Amino acid sequence: MSSRQVAIDLVRQWFTYCNAHDIEGIVSLCAEYATWSDSGVPLVRKGKEAIAKSLRYSFGAFRDWRFEYRIVLADERTVVIELDNTATWTGAYLRQQPTGKKMAFSEAGIFEIAEGKVQAYRGYLDMHDWADQIDLKLPF
Repeated sequence: MSSRQVAIDLVRQWFTYCNAHDIEGIVSLCAEYATWSDSGVPLVRKGKEAIAKSLRYSFGAFRDWRFEYRIVLADERTVVIELDNTATWTGAYLRQQPTGKKMAFSEAGIFEIAEGKVQAYRGYLDMHDWADQIDLKLPF
């Protein structure tokens, strides 16, 4: 199997775990000091525990969050995706109570892969678009 295929398979497994909300599975695909960042969010999650904490928080507030992805470009070190997200706000988030409203938004993402693990993920999305859909007031 080529290194490119290994990277693609890693991203496919990532989204299998994401759609199952399998946080331990997701984190198992990360390097020890992996980073996760999203445009518009003034926070970079650094390390497996920080990533797991962020996922627990998000999946707790959006219990039906689902991801549909398309791989746009891939080589042995980088996988670029387009991602469609859907979810319903059902749990407390950013010190606000849920509205029960649904959101749907797209983003682009870049996975950096080395030694068979995700080293970094960077998501590019319009945070205000999805926040407005569910009446969430962003603090940033």
